[in-house]
Order: sequence, then C-alpha cells, then structure tokens
Amino acid sequence: AREGLVDSYGLTESSTGATVASPPVLAAHPGTVGAPIPGVAVQIRGADGTVLGEDAEGEIWLRSAYNMLGYWADPEATAAMFDAQRWMRTGDIDYAFLPVNAPVVSLPHRQPASPFGAVMTGDQAAAAAQLLGAREVIPIHYDTINNPPIYTQVDDPIGTFLAAAEARGVRARVVEAGQVVADQVVSAP
Repeated sequence: AREGLVDSYGLTESSTGATVASPPVLAAHPGTVGAPIPGVAVQIRGADGTVLGEDAEGEIWLRSAYNMLGYWADPEATAAMFDAQRWMRTGDIDYAFLPVNAPVVSLPHRQPASPFGAVMTGDQAAAAAQLLGAREVIPIHYDTINNPPIYTQVDDPIGTFLAAAEARGVRARVVEAGQVVADQVVSAP
C-alpha cells in the first residue's frame, strides 16, 4: 500500500479529481491532497471573491476544461457556481456526507476476503467530520444492502455513528432519502 495509495481532492462538478498526491508526496507531507492535475488551476479566495495568498484560509475555486458546463435546467444555480472567467466555486465544508456502515465485502472471485471494511466505520466517520471541521455530518450508505456473506455491514451503524459523533462533539443528523438538507438532496442512505 505504501507504494500505490494516493490522496486526491475534487467533486462531481469538477469531474471528480482536481488534485492528487502521490505516495512520495504523502510521505513528505501527510494530510496533503497534493497538486493540481494537468489542466486544472486552483485558487483560494476570500468571502468577497478576492484571490488570497499562500497559506491563507478561504474557499477553493477551480478552473479547467473538466468542470461541468452547468446544472441541468437551472441557470440560477449555474450562475451562482461560476464567475465570468469560468472559475468554479467549490463551497465551504458545511455538511459532510459520510459512509458509516463499514461493510466487509467477500467476492467469490477475490479470495481471501479482506477483513477490513470497504468504507468508514461510524467512529471513523465522526473523526473525519471533526477533522474536516464540518458544521454537521450526515450518515450515508447504511441499511441499503446487507447481503451476507458477500456484503456484510457492521451491526447498528447509525447507533455507533451517533454515539461516536456525540463523544467527539460533532453535530450529526440522520435524514430520510429525498429530504432536502440546505441545498443538497439526499439520495438513498
């Protein structure tokens, strides 16, 4: 794993990957999400939209040919996302939508099965939300599929997550599929 894992940053609207950190970069700078991939420019801007200097805290803006063209049939949302030079605002981390079911996946053609969860546990999700500084964390990917022995989620993923979030002082909320959370629509848990 030391030779092959990378960390990256991006969002659906940027065609996911905008930056990447290779294993040597991660070893030298733990916690980094790396440098922009070819064709992507990154700026950090203040609340008023001005470009900030190095090491300043602000909002991440991206510009590239990989960015979406706009939201389907929603010109107002598209206009709010881009400036006149097609720089795309990514938004502050207000909500963290994190998986909490930590399923162990055992595929017949991939044996032996890994003993590790395919995504985060509730404890890990609460810790990640705390590190991100998210205003609120909302659990996803639980109770949707539980098909032992192929896909086995942990027992009581929501209870475990809510207890861990409370212990860390992280604001957490469980929402129903289709419920609107600020400007985000939650799909199936």
